[in-house]
Amino acid sequence: APSTLQGYNSAVNRFIRFCRKEKIQRRFWLPADELVLCAFAASSKGRHAGSTVRNAIAGLKAWHAAQNAEWKGGKQLKYILNGVENQRPLSSRCPPCFPVSRNFLRILRAKLNLSNPVDIAVFAAA
Repeated sequence: APSTLQGYNSAVNRFIRFCRKEKIQRRFWLPADELVLCAFAASSKGRHAGSTVRNAIAGLKAWHAAQNAEWKGGKQLKYILNGVENQRPLSSRCPPCFPVSRNFLRILRAKLNLSNPVDIAVFAAA
């Protein structure tokens, strides 16, 4: 999808900017050394949600595949991604939802037509 490609392109651009800022030699960019991938992912700690960082890494992996370059992301990168997820910013966390009560289900049931397949699905999901 175009939006996926745009996101992947953005991730590659962020990675290149990161490498330049950190003065990482070009030979470690492609194929990217796992240590460089880990440093790039860790640089987002506390600034981005884990899913954002995982998507950026997926973009880099796709970039490697498109360039027919070896992907060196492994166990260490997975550990770093888990750590980044644990340090996600408070703004990326949703407040907990209230549990669905029996009273809520009764009200919902009264408003639905259980001969309608969509309403049946809505009630089943609730």
